[in-house]
Order: sequence, then C-alpha cells, then structure tokens
Amino acid sequence: MKILFTKKSTFGAKVSMWVIGTASLVFIACFSLALIYNSNRILEEGHHKAELEVDKAVDYVTEKIGDIKEGSRNYAFYYAIKTSKPSPEQVYESLEEYLQCNQNTNGAAIGFKKNEYPEFKNGFAPYVFRKGNQLVRMNIADHRDYFKDEWYKKTLEKNEKRWNVPDIGVIDNYICSYCVPLKNKQGRITGVLASDISLHELSKYVGKIHPYPSSQVFILDARQRFMVHADKNLLKKNLLDTFKEADKKAKVSVFSEKMKRGERGMESFQADDMGEIFEYYAPVSNTGWTIVLECHANEIKKGMRSIRWMMIGISIIGLLVLFVVILLVVKRLTRPLEQFFEEKGKIESELNIASKIQLAILPKNYPPFPDRKDIDIASILYPAKQVGGDFYYYFLYHDQVYFCIGDVSGKGVPASLFMAFACSLFRLTAHQEDNPSIIMQSMNNALNKSNDAGMFITFFVGILNLVDGKLTYCNAGHDAPILIDEKGKVEKIEVEPNLPIAIMPDFEYKNQETTLASGSMLLLYTDGITEAMNKDKKLYGEKRMIEFLKNHQFENAQSVVEGIHGDVKNYVNGYTQSDDITMVALKYTQDRTSTKKRQQIILVNKVGEVKKLGPFMDTLTENAQLEESLVKKIRVALEEAVVNVISYAYPKGTEGTITVDASSDGKKITLTIADMGEPFDPTHVGEVDLEHKGEELPIGGLGIHMIRNIVDEMTYERVPGKNLLKLTKYINKNK
Repeated sequence: MKILFTKKSTFGAKVSMWVIGTASLVFIACFSLALIYNSNRILEEGHHKAELEVDKAVDYVTEKIGDIKEGSRNYAFYYAIKTSKPSPEQVYESLEEYLQCNQNTNGAAIGFKKNEYPEFKNGFAPYVFRKGNQLVRMNIADHRDYFKDEWYKKTLEKNEKRWNVPDIGVIDNYICSYCVPLKNKQGRITGVLASDISLHELSKYVGKIHPYPSSQVFILDARQRFMVHADKNLLKKNLLDTFKEADKKAKVSVFSEKMKRGERGMESFQADDMGEIFEYYAPVSNTGWTIVLECHANEIKKGMRSIRWMMIGISIIGLLVLFVVILLVVKRLTRPLEQFFEEKGKIESELNIASKIQLAILPKNYPPFPDRKDIDIASILYPAKQVGGDFYYYFLYHDQVYFCIGDVSGKGVPASLFMAFACSLFRLTAHQEDNPSIIMQSMNNALNKSNDAGMFITFFVGILNLVDGKLTYCNAGHDAPILIDEKGKVEKIEVEPNLPIAIMPDFEYKNQETTLASGSMLLLYTDGITEAMNKDKKLYGEKRMIEFLKNHQFENAQSVVEGIHGDVKNYVNGYTQSDDITMVALKYTQDRTSTKKRQQIILVNKVGEVKKLGPFMDTLTENAQLEESLVKKIRVALEEAVVNVISYAYPKGTEGTITVDASSDGKKITLTIADMGEPFDPTHVGEVDLEHKGEELPIGGLGIHMIRNIVDEMTYERVPGKNLLKLTKYINKNK
C-alpha cells in the first residue's frame, strides 16, 4: 500500500486524523440522535394511528347509542302526555312505530307494573324486535318472570335513565338495553321502557378495525366486563380475571381503575406469548363503557428496524467517502483546509414537510376538469412562511362548481392548522348542502365550537351552475371577487360584507346571486396580493391589479393567475413576502352543444309555496317542445311530491326548506326534491286500492299513488341529514 504521509506531511496527517476522528464522532452522534428521533417518530405515528382508530370506534358507538337514548326519551315524553291509558294493541303499535323511526334500535320492550294490565296474570311486557325486515311481537311475561330482571328491577329502584349490563335477551340475542322509567300524565311510574342495541352488530363493526395485522378491539362495560370481543368465551368475564400472574394483574388493575374513572390513554405490558402489548383505551360518554384497541408492539415498531439498518448503511458509506475525501485533500496539499470546509458547506438540504402536507389537501392539477369545455379553473398559493393560513377549494358535482377561498387571521402553524380544519369542513359541508349561506352558517357554528385561540376567517363561497351560468354566493368579510365579462369589462361583484366566520355563532348569512355570461372570468384573491410591498413599503394595491386586468387579454384562467402573480413579483422586486399569496380564477364558457336545461328553486314548508312551482316548470319546459298534457302531468307529480314533504317531513310548527332541482336533456325530465326532515322513503309505501274507500290510507298514500302513475321512475336515497326523492319522466315513452 502506498504511504500517504511522510515526515514532511506529519502536520497534515495529524490534522487529517483529528478531522476524521471529530467528524466520525459527530457523524455517529448525529446518526444516534437521528435514529432515536426517527424511532420515536415511528412509534408516535403508530400510537397516533391507533388512537385515531379508537376515536373512530368511539364516535361510531356514541352515534348509535345517542340515537337510542334520544328515541327512548322522546317515547317516554309522548307516553307521559297521553290523556288515557293505551290498550295492549296500541302499546304494540306505538313500539312498532318507535322502531320504524329509530333504525339503530334493535328492539324495544315495556315492562309494566303488575296491576297496570290485570287481564295479564303473569304481567304485561310487550316486546317488539327486528327479525330480518320484519317486526315481531311477543309478551316477555309469557317466557320468563321479567319482574326479577335487572333491567326492570334496578330501573324502578333507582328511578333514573340508565344503561343495563349486557345480557342474553329473551330471543337469545346478545344485547345491551337503555332503560327509562315510564310515567303517565299524573307523574306515576307505570313501567320501564328498554331499548336494545345489538352487541352482535357492534362486534361486527369493531371486528373490521385492524390498524395492524394482529390488532383487535374490544368493549368493556362499566363493571370492566367484556361486552364485545372476538373471543366469545370472554364475554361477560371481568378484564382482571383474564390475567393469572399477580404482577400483570396489578399493572392491569391500575389502568382498569383509570378506565372506570372515564379516562383515556395508552398502557403497555409484557405478554409471555406475544411480547410487549399496547392497550389504547377511550371512554364512551355517559355509559361507563370503554373501547380498547390492543396492538402488538413489534408490529408498530416494525418500520424502526428497516430505518435503523438503512441509516447504518448510509453512515458507513458516508464515513468511507469522508475518509477518502480528507485523505485526498491532505495528500495533494495544494488545497487549503478552508477549501474543504467551503466545499462541504455547499451541501444543503431544506425539508419543508409541513408545507407539502398543507398544499396536498388543495386541488392543484390544471386543468382540473379536462373533459369539460364549459369551465376552466386555475389557482396558486404561495405561503409567506413554510406554512400559511390561506386556502381555497373547488369541486364539480352535477353540473355545478362549488368553490371557496379563505384567509385565516394570523400566520404560521396555528393559522395552518385552523386552515386545514376549515378546508376539511368546507369539503364535508359542501358535499351535503347546495346553499352557500347554509354552508357558511354550518362552518361558522362548527369553527366557533373549537376556537379557543380566538381566530377568524374571511371567507367566500360560491356555487356556479354550468348550465345557465347562474352564480349563487355568500361572503363573510372577504375581498370582493373581480369579474371580467365577455367583453373585457373589469369590475368587482357586489358583496355583502358580513362578519368573518368563527367570530359569532348563529350569525345569519344571506345568499346573493348574479349570472355569468359565456366567456366571463371570475377572480378570487386574498389580501396577500393587494398588500404586497416593495422595498419602499408601498402596497401593490387593488387599483394596480384592476388596471393590469384591464390592460391585458387572457386566454384562459391560468393566464390570469400567472399574469397577476408575475406583475406582483415585478413590483416587489425581491422584497420579502409578508403575507400568503392566493388566487383562484374561473372561466365560464357555456356549452352551446348541450341540450340540457337545469334550474333550481328553494321553498319553505308552507302550502302557499306550491304556487311557485308553475312558473318554475314553465321556464324549464318552454323550449322542450312538450305536449301540454305531458307538462300538466309532470307538474301534478311535482306538486304532489312537494305537498307530501310540506305536510309530513318536518315536525309540526318547525320551519324547513325544500330544494327542487329540475333538468331536461331532450330525452327525459328529471326532478330531484331534497329536504332535511325526518327520514321517509315514499317508494316503500304500498299500492293504494281506490275501490276500498273505507280503508285508512298511509301517509301521503294517495299522492304517492298519483306520482307512480305519472312518472316512469321514482327512486329514494337518504344521505346524511337529507331525503332525496328523484322523479324521472321520459319524453319518448319508448325511452
């Protein structure tokens, strides 16, 4: 091997060895810290993933039992205001109606006191339960002495609403019952109402939760007994009884007490056959139940081993390269030592993970809807810091473009978190509502509930109908969008200032409307554009932006946002950006080749509103060249459907809205009636026998009968919080 160092190069050799030694120590220290950090991050992400699954399970169970509790209380309330004692048949009918209105309830029973119905020697405990798609009746008293059952006995003793312990029901089903004392109009307790939730259904749901291959979920009741578990042999057994070793039993008892107190958290312990186990637990409010997710630690830490070996390999290669480089530098002795540090200093790596995650939730592909000729949308967002508080979103649904832009008060991480929450809220709410003011109000109330930091958002929401160019929008303290019409005229659209969202709950926001001509562009922006400053501290300003738009022609939406951004960059000339820069441009071009006609009307649930449907339908059908008799039939079907909603959808005295969407493509007319009333599927209403006039008709029966005989198709769908009835009439009867 060639000797690299001589006496003349002893100083260089010593320097090299010192540098190599110091660099190696630093490298090893950095490697160790990075390894520890990454290992902790992987473990934290694993814990977070598991906790999210527990939260989802808690939300699911809470929703299920919440419906049951609300339904039980409503039943008890209506029972208490009855003026006379119902007959046994009336009791059964009321329980059947209760189950039909409360789909999460598996069965319902009333255990009456002994003397309430003396004609039943063994007592009267009517029970109605689901069996497939049928409701089955039975008197529990014919099968067992329900007066000794815990659900009946303890509820009367405590005289309070309570969850009974899980048990095998009278029909051999594993259930848990929510028990409510029933009082008559005089306030006397006459019996106990028990509403069942099927633990078999809960077991099927939690059985699907597998964040890791061997993980499992189980549910404990208030006494720490297994009420849901994949191992049926553990049901009704106490958690502590499953551990034999004293030390493990003692450790489990500690977090068992935490669960009894309604706390949430994570505990770990060693299992002989499975190694380290993580237990994630969270309470189900007001039940005493606890949902527990059990995961094997080695599955969560699996990624740590591969990261460790990868980093060791990189470190070894890095050390070898460093060693060779230092030796070559010393050997040549022509390069000063400083040059080495300068060359080394050129290696820079800047990671901006948070910014990438934030931008990933926003639409950014251009064009976003390449198959559509009638809409072109382009957008940009440049945060002033690594993360920012500006956001936008848009999506296409049923020939309508839903879009928004917002600016969160403040900057940095708090603003970015609030922005992510608001953006998610918009996506969730806008997919359920087609009214900008309702979207705005829902987001405002939701953000006010979780706004301890006192932040707010200037916000603009719009819905553009691509069939006729109608723009419905709602503003909350945001800068007015700029409209560039088809002739190149530039002006701000008229907006109500309103309060920004997240300031005042229940603030009433109102819609505004305008119509975009084909070829028009709409520009939405945040104040990061108009308040951009140059080195002289002068603002770019709204006036300069409007002048730029007036003096340039734009072929598409992208040319608008890129043009303004370029002008802003030229103006600030490299001066530090002080605020987020965000823009969204929409260009509307009406599709002349489409024969589709579409329009919408929103009514309130008052009979007088029905008269508005005549002009509404006339506008849709005036160009469809339909026979007058067909138009009359369609109008009758629509009026009957709307009258049914007005009459039955909302509780008496409650005001609600009814949205009617009507469209025609030359082949058929489609009517969609939406309301946010009680769930009701008219397609399940049976046929009406008009010859038997003495029979009582079901709710809306005659109207539904008329609709069936007029339209070609009638479908129903229940989406979150909304009934959707779709009526289709083919213009050509042969379709």
